[in-house]
Amino acid sequence: MRRAGLTEDDDITLNKLAVLTERPFMAKEILNNSIFRKFVDYIGIEPDRYPMFVDRLVERGIFEKNKDGYVWFKHELVQMCIDEHLQKDFTPIYQDYHRSASEFYERLLKNENHA
Repeated sequence: MRRAGLTEDDDITLNKLAVLTERPFMAKEILNNSIFRKFVDYIGIEPDRYPMFVDRLVERGIFEKNKDGYVWFKHELVQMCIDEHLQKDFTPIYQDYHRSASEFYERLLKNENHA
């Protein structure tokens, strides 16, 4: 099981990432960017801990780094399995994660429109 060895906090963060509809940016140079700050706030992790979290997911084969340094689910099926498990077995949590994700994207859009 790929999730073996993840902490409970890692598991929760992974679940929140699974409901996102598109891959967020993951480049190292944006770690102090205000959009990145909103992103880590949404997933509930401190900005300084995000790179270590991503490294743990890469080590377990859940995430994969591409040549540009972006990291996301190794395969769409991995993301889909986590998402479907949440939806089927933990519907209220799943709905809350989706609501939070939509609020995150809405804040990003508002910032884009005001820039």
